[in-house]
Amino acid sequence: HLLEVTPPEVKLGACRQAVGALARAAHDLRAAGFPSEIVSCGGTGSYRFSANVDGITEIQAGGGCLMDRWYVERCGVDWLEPALFVATTVVSRPNSDRVIVDAGFKAMSMHDGVPVPVDESAGTLIALFAEHGVLHLARPSLAPKIGERISFIPGYSDSTTVLHSVIIGTRNDRVEAVFPRPPRSPLVSPFPGCSRDRDSARPAAIVDPPGGTIK
Repeated sequence: HLLEVTPPEVKLGACRQAVGALARAAHDLRAAGFPSEIVSCGGTGSYRFSANVDGITEIQAGGGCLMDRWYVERCGVDWLEPALFVATTVVSRPNSDRVIVDAGFKAMSMHDGVPVPVDESAGTLIALFAEHGVLHLARPSLAPKIGERISFIPGYSDSTTVLHSVIIGTRNDRVEAVFPRPPRSPLVSPFPGCSRDRDSARPAAIVDPPGGTIK
């Protein structure tokens, strides 16, 4: 609940207060005979502050492994680099300032931020439909051409990775690892005949481009 607090010095004080209360509660539980070996708190947007509070044994900063726009722009995490990207292909050039790619909101979420191209010259994403995205070029151009790849930085990693069944780890344009996502439980509807298996979502490449950190 403190990830978006600014400026950093205010976040530091708020984290010390909140996490300190958690650590004291864990101490009191142990004193009363209740095992409390794990005291977990914080997130990617606050771990640098919460991790230094005495009594904390674990931080919940998993999103920092991948990063996204939300952590950088809303949480102020400017010391970590993005490692999660959605690779798309240009499938249409209806005119000189419009680019259509083969990924929409079924492949990259707009939750907490619109995805942005890694290469800013690829244009600005102005719309995400179910299975394609639309980019606008500030200046008319013949590039990018149909068949070329455009990679995007997601707005929020959590709501993007859940859309895919495979994560591909690359370094220096070479695939180093393929990570199948664990099977997911079906969405169960209280109405007969209305359940849907989330594993039916189409797999798509989520890549770590040259110099990345996924291993």
